[in-house]
Amino acid sequence: MRVRHSWLIGVACLVAGILFGCLALLSDNVSLVDVLTPIAFLGFGVPFLIRPYLTASDDALIVHALIGTAQEVYRLERADAIEVDGKRVFLTHESVRRRLRG
Repeated sequence: MRVRHSWLIGVACLVAGILFGCLALLSDNVSLVDVLTPIAFLGFGVPFLIRPYLTASDDALIVHALIGTAQEVYRLERADAIEVDGKRVFLTHESVRRRLRG
């Protein structure tokens, strides 16, 4: 099972990147910030739509980083439980509840 990031944030970043890119093209003088802002928004928007936040299998939970190849692996045992509280994911192991962060 795969859990994805919020598609709304990804689409908002893409729209902002396109908008800032068009404004930079229409501007008479372009600074480095005007060039890097759309690239940054597009660089965050695309991974939000493509990469999963969490991958769950029978014996492990894998929390993926938004950018890069880093990932955190949580091994599961029979007594472990996965809880979803709103937008947060928790792993309960031996009565200790720990939030999974991405």
